[in-house]
Amino acid sequence: DAGPPPLTIEWSACTAAGGDVPAECADVAVPIDWAEPEGPSVTVFVKRITRPDSTGQLWLLEGGPGGSGKDFEPAIEKLQTMAPDLDLYLLDHRGTGGSDYLDCPGLVPPLGGWSQLDPARVTSCVDALTGNQADALRATRTTQAAQDLGALIATVRGPNDRVVVAGASYGTYWLHRYLQLFPTQPSAVVLDSV
Repeated sequence: DAGPPPLTIEWSACTAAGGDVPAECADVAVPIDWAEPEGPSVTVFVKRITRPDSTGQLWLLEGGPGGSGKDFEPAIEKLQTMAPDLDLYLLDHRGTGGSDYLDCPGLVPPLGGWSQLDPARVTSCVDALTGNQADALRATRTTQAAQDLGALIATVRGPNDRVVVAGASYGTYWLHRYLQLFPTQPSAVVLDSV
């Protein structure tokens, strides 16, 4: 298998960890459905913090579902100490964070938590998602996000680079699906909080 086709990534300067760490960010167009790579696309957001003597990458997958790679930013300094020779990649799953955002307008968690949410508001959210955001909802699936990850890694990986992928919470489910699709691509994986 030749693997996924390379993606076009245009990096621009940004920051991480509250503006303290220089980084690069990109909005990357990926197919809504990887079975139809020439079809419509959605955008996924990725941020990287590079190291001058890098020997590979550490990709971080947040959980939730619905969490953003930005949630790892408070740990960047610690991660750089733990993996001083790896570039850090923070990836936002489809529909979350800086990626094309899947949203229910006006739906915010009530003060008592999500369990206190009025069922009528949930119904209106479902109606909105299956109506005007149906294509985006169809695109926001674990398998599609796992294929995004594989294509991104294939695009940025150097010939001798190690690749470590770490998932937390739902990120472990995402990572597991990625391993089913790309079992030989990573050098190592970390499943945290399965």
